[in-house]
Amino acid sequence: MDGLPPAEIKFKDFPKFTNSEIVNKELNNLFTLICNDFIASWYFMISDDKDEEFIEEIIKLIDYLIKDLEVRLNKVDYVQLLLIDLPIVINQHIKDFYSCKEKIDTVYSEGKSFEELFHSIQPHFALNNPQKEIEYLRRLMEILVRNSIPEAERNIEGGVLILREIMAKIVLENTIDSLSEPNFIYECIAKILEDTPAIKKMIG
Repeated sequence: MDGLPPAEIKFKDFPKFTNSEIVNKELNNLFTLICNDFIASWYFMISDDKDEEFIEEIIKLIDYLIKDLEVRLNKVDYVQLLLIDLPIVINQHIKDFYSCKEKIDTVYSEGKSFEELFHSIQPHFALNNPQKEIEYLRRLMEILVRNSIPEAERNIEGGVLILREIMAKIVLENTIDSLSEPNFIYECIAKILEDTPAIKKMIG
């Protein structure tokens, strides 16, 4: 088959995912790319659905998921999370780091690399290998998707599985990979700081 039919998904076709226009604009950009590159690119090769009903169904499921996540996120106690829960996790992470640093190249390391030592302190099966990681993300996202969309929509098995793959492989895996890169974190911090009045005054 010569070429692939282009998707007709446009920004106007998307619902208002959240109450924030800024967030909606970014989500529209993201899901336009996803619909065009990861759904329409193969769907129109195997289907005569010229009205794109299937893609519209996927977008509807995405809308349910995001709206449910927004409700859940609005219920989070961010003071508790940022000032109590997160520091505990970070403190334990730092302790584990220095504990491994002391053991490396000693008999206590049992010949393990630093990464192997560190992972053995707080083991998680998703860290065993990349395949285990994506299996874990798939399970996580399937639970989230099935609990976020209306019960009647859960019977659309194909749509649920495609949404699971979109969220696990395209969104979550790429996000985790980016957050694992020190340069990405540095760039995010720099971007946030450069927009603050104090920094603008310093560099202005």
